[in-house]
Amino acid sequence: MRVRDSQRSAVYEWERKAIKDFAPLLKRQCAKQEAQALVEKVWREQAARVGQRITRLPSLRFRSRSGLCSFYYRHKHQIAISGTSVWLILHELAHSLNCDNVAPHGARYMAIYIMLLTTYGGANNAQLRASALSAGLKVFDRFHVAAQLSATIKNFLPGTLMDLAVSAGVSYRAVQGALIGPIRRGEILRRGQVYRSTP
Repeated sequence: MRVRDSQRSAVYEWERKAIKDFAPLLKRQCAKQEAQALVEKVWREQAARVGQRITRLPSLRFRSRSGLCSFYYRHKHQIAISGTSVWLILHELAHSLNCDNVAPHGARYMAIYIMLLTTYGGANNAQLRASALSAGLKVFDRFHVAAQLSATIKNFLPGTLMDLAVSAGVSYRAVQGALIGPIRRGEILRRGQVYRSTP
């Protein structure tokens, strides 16, 4: 199931303002070798931490086009960038570290992106998070989708896996993971295909 990317334009708008106001050093252009070293460093230090199942390093391709036309191609596990500003590289790295079953610019992505901007760009985490929330963006406190959903999944009950996935805006696999804890604790029961809160 493809998850709707409802925050995309709002993230771009927030990003432009946040980089300008809180982290102007992130606009710095770096050499191609430095860009490659940054990708390797971030992936080595953060991939396991955020639960990325892909173990190999994403490839980095430099596009000849000018402007901010950069992408992360999940099917190729490749970051293609048209510029070498630090924030742009970190933006695409956050996509590569995000799960494949959540919104590309959703709450989990924002948590990862802010962490990268703070850890590798010298930005202030509290300032970025506060500005993102005030801009109406959803930002997880932690990176793992299941951990976040476990705390809120009861709000979407009763329902089937697909009902819950649609209501929560994530994939059914994320819902399955979120249900494990509450089911083990006896807080949620399954009757046929329908999950319900315990009385």
